[in-house]
Amino acid sequence: NGCERGTMQGITIFVAAAAFVRLAEPVHGASHVAIIYETPEWVARVQAALTTDWTLVPWSPDLNQSVKAAAEVAIGMVPDQLLSELPNLKLYQTTGYVTPLEDRVGSPAGSIPDGVKVCRGGLGKAAAEYSRTIAEWILAASLELTFQLRATDETMRACAWKGDTEVCPPSSIFGSRPPLMNSTLGIVGYGHVGEALATLAAPLFGEIVASTPSATGPAPSPLTWWSQSNDAVLKAADVLVFSFADHINATRGLINRTSYTLVKRGAVAVLFVGGDGVDEQATYDALKDGTLSAAAINQWWSRYSWRSPRPPSAQWLPPSKIDFRQLGDKVLMAPNSCEKSTTYWAECAELVASNLDAAAGGQYPCADPKSK
Repeated sequence: NGCERGTMQGITIFVAAAAFVRLAEPVHGASHVAIIYETPEWVARVQAALTTDWTLVPWSPDLNQSVKAAAEVAIGMVPDQLLSELPNLKLYQTTGYVTPLEDRVGSPAGSIPDGVKVCRGGLGKAAAEYSRTIAEWILAASLELTFQLRATDETMRACAWKGDTEVCPPSSIFGSRPPLMNSTLGIVGYGHVGEALATLAAPLFGEIVASTPSATGPAPSPLTWWSQSNDAVLKAADVLVFSFADHINATRGLINRTSYTLVKRGAVAVLFVGGDGVDEQATYDALKDGTLSAAAINQWWSRYSWRSPRPPSAQWLPPSKIDFRQLGDKVLMAPNSCEKSTTYWAECAELVASNLDAAAGGQYPCADPKSK
C-alpha cells in the first residue's frame, strides 16, 4: 500500500514512501488518528517526538472512510474539502505560523467547521527562527534581483558554448546596476523582520530607511532614517521590501497604483506580503511598464488552493488572477516558503507533537483565538 508500518515506544507509525500515499486498510486499535500532508521525513520527526498513541496517516485522494471517521486532527495543507468530511475533527494544526487562518476560519467560505480548534505550527521556539530566516531570504532575493545572476547565466549558456554560431553580447550589458554601496534599501513595515533584515543588510547598502506607524524620535541603528510615511520610503529606495502585516484592515490596499507612481523608475521590490495589502494588478503593471525592473514575490494573492492537494472536483485558483509568468525573468517566484529553515522544521515538529500529546488528553492550549 505504499507505506511501511512499524511500532516504536507504543506509537503506531506510517512512513510515506512518497508525497501521497494510499492507505488501503482501515485504522484499527489506535487511540487517536491524525491525517497529515507533509513530507515523510518531517512526519517521522513528529512521530519520534510523540509521547501518546497516535496514528499519523498521510493524506491521499482516496482515504479509507474508516480513517476519515476516526480522524481527530488534520495537519498541514490538507484539502479544504477534507475538513468537512471528518465528523470527529477536533483540531486543525498548521505547519506554518503565517498561514492565513482568515481563509479557513471565520469567513463565509471558511472550511473549518464550528467547534474545531486551530493551532499554528510556528509558535514557541520555532517563532524565533522566523524573523532571521525571512530576512535572509529577502536579502538573497534582493541581491538576485540586483545582480540578475539567473539572466547572466542563461545568456552565457546561450552564447558561449556554440562556437561561431552565436556571439556573446558586449560586457557592458552586464554592468547596468548601481553598486550596493550607492543604493538605498527601503523597508515598508519595520517590525521584527525589518529589524533582522536591516542588521543583515547594513554592511552592503549605502543607506537603509524604513517606515512604521511607531517611528518617533531618532531612528534605531542601523537605519539611516525612519518615518511614519510610507511615501517617503517609496520615493527614496532603490530596493523596496514590503514586510508589513497583511490580511488586516489597517493595511488593506496599502501598496496600490498611486504608490508605484512614487517609486524610482527601475527600482526592484521584494513582496513578503500579498493578499489585501498589495494591489496585484498595479504590481503587474508596474513590472510590465518598467516602473519596477524586477520583483520577488513570496506571498501571493490566492493563498490556499494552489498549494493544497485536491480532489479533481475541487475548486482551484492560481496564485494570482494575473499570470505573472508572462513577465519572464522580471519575477522571481517563491511558494510562500521563505520563512522555513531546517531549524524551524525541527522546532515545529516538536511543537506539533506537543500539541498532539495535549489533544490526546482533550486539551488545546495552542488554540488560536479565532478558533470557534
